[in-house]
Amino acid sequence: MAWHIPAVWRTVPCSMHVMKGGKLSLLWPPEFEDYRRKRLVRHDLSREINIVSPRPHVQYLLTPGAPLQPLPLKAEGVAYPVHWYDNGEYLGEQTGEDDPIYFVLTPGIHSFSALDAQDRTTSLKVTVVDLAAQMQSQELPLLGE
Repeated sequence: MAWHIPAVWRTVPCSMHVMKGGKLSLLWPPEFEDYRRKRLVRHDLSREINIVSPRPHVQYLLTPGAPLQPLPLKAEGVAYPVHWYDNGEYLGEQTGEDDPIYFVLTPGIHSFSALDAQDRTTSLKVTVVDLAAQMQSQELPLLGE
């Protein structure tokens, strides 16, 4: 017996959660199989480490008038902890898969590096543009011209 809401209660069993050999198993639908494979790859330490945030060679924009804009720093396929650097300056450590550290965006070119517990490293560069400063540096036409 269980409490349920008749209009919301499912009348068919869940197709993802199935019993196999007396144990509850998760049967991924085909459209989620790629996601499942990527999660398994994260734990394969025989591969190179991969920075998943920030994205390489991306231009990040500082929104005018917005408060601090943090960017998560996160790597996969690593042995934790992961130590993060920006242009050689130590930022902190990522202690787990779901525990990124955050970098507050500042204008300029940033070279982020990650060093994991097995002394493997990787790095990438991103550009941060301050839109407010860029708008102020451009000459705007006067009304009526």
